[in-house]
This record gives sequence, structure tokens and C-alpha cells, in this order.
Amino acid sequence: MRHGVRGPGPFVVFPRMIVAPCPPNPHAGLYKGLLPNIFKLAPAAGVSWYIFEETKRWMGLDPRV
Repeated sequence: MRHGVRGPGPFVVFPRMIVAPCPPNPHAGLYKGLLPNIFKLAPAAGVSWYIFEETKRWMGLDPRV
């Protein structure tokens, strides 16, 4: 046995490896960052959509104009 290696460790069984990081109530932990992430990404997505639409109109590819 190599120095520092003690055995297989706590994640021997695959399902235990998946469930171990989740708290007893996973909804609060897994969705904790969802709202701040949406607030962070929404302006960038809006700007990208606006630039795409204006470029499409500028190039004459928009059938609505």
C-alpha cells in the first residue's frame, strides 16, 4: 500500500456518491442560486436579443419591416 492511501473512501457506492452532496431538504440548497443567476443573465440575454433583432432589421432580413 502506498503512503497516504487509506482505502476506498466514503464514496464506494455510486448512489451514495450522488446523494451525499445534497442536504436533507435539497430544494433550498439546489435552487438557492437560481434567482440571482436569472437576475445576472437576463440583462445580457436581453441585450443580445436586441442587437440580433436590430442587426436583422438593418440588414433587411426582417419580414416585419
